[in-house]
Amino acid sequence: MEPRLACGHDPLAIAAVADGAASASERATVEAVLLSCRACRDYWHELRWLAEALRTPSPPPPTNLTQRVMAAVEREERKRTPLRVGMALVAVLLIVMGIAMTIAPADGLTESVAATEPLWTDMAATMGDPLTLAVEVDRIAIAGLSMAVGASVFLLTRLIRTTEA
Repeated sequence: MEPRLACGHDPLAIAAVADGAASASERATVEAVLLSCRACRDYWHELRWLAEALRTPSPPPPTNLTQRVMAAVEREERKRTPLRVGMALVAVLLIVMGIAMTIAPADGLTESVAATEPLWTDMAATMGDPLTLAVEVDRIAIAGLSMAVGASVFLLTRLIRTTEA
């Protein structure tokens, strides 16, 4: 299907005349249409304006454009660097804490906590035997590790995304 203007005339014929690529008979036909059709005249003027705009050279870029852009990039980079370092340190700290909680011997932890904290002593008395308390301490340690790993993955993902941006 050939493109048509709202008036039904052929825009390609008008464009060919505007570009100087039409034959004498095509040019005469388009000129007759331009005299009688306002939509075609408007299209003709748009084409002429566009052709003139394309012929007009654009102004040259400022001489220091590259330096200004690079300085702006450097300023942005300096703003983001402390955030990246902080996020990386927190992620590493969370991973180390999670690993330490998992590796710590449950028996020694249970005995030292039960001896120094009344809360744990009450819990040990409520649960009855040291094995139940050790299992509960391990469960808490695993939950802490899961949270630490989850937070670390989140922070490292954010760090990678801000590095790529």
